[in-house]
Amino acid sequence: MVAKKLKLYLSSTQSLLKLDEFLFVFCMWLLSRLIITIGMQLIAPAVNLPPISFDLLGDTQQVKNFVPHLGWELFTHWDGEHYRNIVTKGYNYTSDLFYGGYRYSDNRQYNIAFFPLYPLLVKLLMLIGLPFDIAGILISNVCFLGTLLIFYAWINRMYGRSIARWTTAVMAWFPLSLFCSLTYTESCFLLLTIATLFCFENRQYIAASFLGMLATSTRPPGLVLIPALLLFAWVERRPLIAYLSAIVMAGGLIAFSVFCWYKFDQPFAFVLAQSGWQQPSWFDILKDIVNLVLDLKLPMYLHVVMVIIIVTNLILLFLRPAWGSSMAGIILLPVLAYHIIFLQILMPMMAIWLMWYFRQKLSPILLIYGCFFLVFLFLTGTKMSIHRHLYTIAPMSVALGILFSAHPRAGYISISLFGFLLLFYSVRFAWWDWIG
Repeated sequence: MVAKKLKLYLSSTQSLLKLDEFLFVFCMWLLSRLIITIGMQLIAPAVNLPPISFDLLGDTQQVKNFVPHLGWELFTHWDGEHYRNIVTKGYNYTSDLFYGGYRYSDNRQYNIAFFPLYPLLVKLLMLIGLPFDIAGILISNVCFLGTLLIFYAWINRMYGRSIARWTTAVMAWFPLSLFCSLTYTESCFLLLTIATLFCFENRQYIAASFLGMLATSTRPPGLVLIPALLLFAWVERRPLIAYLSAIVMAGGLIAFSVFCWYKFDQPFAFVLAQSGWQQPSWFDILKDIVNLVLDLKLPMYLHVVMVIIIVTNLILLFLRPAWGSSMAGIILLPVLAYHIIFLQILMPMMAIWLMWYFRQKLSPILLIYGCFFLVFLFLTGTKMSIHRHLYTIAPMSVALGILFSAHPRAGYISISLFGFLLLFYSVRFAWWDWIG
């Protein structure tokens, strides 16, 4: 029954895409991925920098005298190494940490914090002979292409061709789409959440339940689907099966919890393990940004000019959002290229503004899901990588698509800036520079 529903869903999606539309989406995917490949495989090895060495939390993450060379390994840094260990060695976690009758954490980065679907898919490809690097990259890129195709078809039906094209361009070229080509879960999560929302809105509840369960076994924010779709079902006065469909989506998380209980005698091991990733406070982030600006050692009058420019562009952003966003992007381009920490402040601000400004133009299911996603991220305190998580909020891409469709010249400027940062971040990631 599930397979039949999925087949009907895929066929209905295919019927919404004409050949020229498919070619447009495919070109957006291919060209943006080509930029990443050029940055990692050609530019990064040619950059003359000192070798990289660091040691995080003992043997959790070690890099000694690293210099990038041509090869697939450049796509598997940071979280990719955790997924490599999961696939090759299995999950690890120490559950017998007690002192004075209380359980405590040793703050090590146990890989049980990473949800199982993505490494499971990689493992399946490795069983047919593919090495980890190629299997992980293949899954990420194929999932991202699937995401763009489904998202285009959905947005095209809701808003029309122009907004669908701009939305696809935004999602493909946004700098943090870099992670959709790495051994990360971004593309898999985007594919499953967008497909779940699409099926649920079209009353394909069995398919939505199945895809939702996969989403909740991919990343913790997948849980957002449950309250968001319950509220959407109530607003739309959907039948009882819609509520049951949303509730069943928790099955992926429940299955992972049962595994943790069986393996480590701790059903919430994946939650307790999060303590290994120390999260900064908003005050810490602001303090680091101030220190970075002061380290530039510019005269005081230049700092005042910078503040005036930023405030002026914020005002322009609210009065004339198209050109405000373009001018802000041009001015902030060297800032974003200088240090990734600026995105940790700018991305939440942009997300809140987009959701509020376009609240009347976004469809109910996108608006509700986007708002719940924002609340989840702020409540869980994932500030260190909040910019990367915010990229996976599909309504943000739709909001920018609506904006650029009405102001295409501003859109061309913004997409060009996105492409530059995408290339720049690709080079930095290949050098083990932390991007998110």
